[in-house]
Amino acid sequence: MATRRKDIEDLVSKSMENREIISTPVEKKERVKFVTPRKEVVQIRFDPGDYEALQKIAYRKGTKAAALVRQVVKEYIKSESGAV
Repeated sequence: MATRRKDIEDLVSKSMENREIISTPVEKKERVKFVTPRKEVVQIRFDPGDYEALQKIAYRKGTKAAALVRQVVKEYIKSESGAV
């Protein structure tokens, strides 16, 4: 014979009846939506076979060739601006 479960809200209210819990209103903080900065579109050229090799490396790392290029360029810029 199947029995019907009690409503979860009833169970919670009964278990909370004898507890002295002071509830204070929680301030809701406004969430700031993250906006990805726009990237400037540029064209680069590779020697034959280099782009294919770059794509294979990117695939192994689980990313895209463009992301690898951006990463390497950022590292280069940081190293050069630190040397000045």
